[in-house]
Amino acid sequence: MKLLMIAALISFLLIVLLLTACDSLLQSKDVRNFMPGVYTRHYKDEYTESDDTIAIHEKGATYEVTKRSRQVKIIDGKPLEPHYILVKWTGVYNAEQKHLWVEPAAKAILFDADKKELSIGTQPYKKAE
Repeated sequence: MKLLMIAALISFLLIVLLLTACDSLLQSKDVRNFMPGVYTRHYKDEYTESDDTIAIHEKGATYEVTKRSRQVKIIDGKPLEPHYILVKWTGVYNAEQKHLWVEPAAKAILFDADKKELSIGTQPYKKAE
């Protein structure tokens, strides 16, 4: 009888472990399905105004990441001519840490599918619908 209870407990623990592993795998897949798309961010303070767009496209095992920025410096309350920046990165998804690692920038891009956003450092970008 004792042996039967131990076998039942071990079976239960194995099932819990298997379900936890499957849930982790499904969440990782959900993030990878969510990642491709266009994300935007607007920032403004008394010295700068900027609009950024990040486009992510899946390219086989890697991701092509393009960041476009429009920055306007503000001096004495007056905006100067806009400055445009275009940067292209190649990213690899790290399933263990659940982020997209981009080179040559050496940055991690984190995704939150529930909030429909990504973040680079402390900068959140909303996914365009």
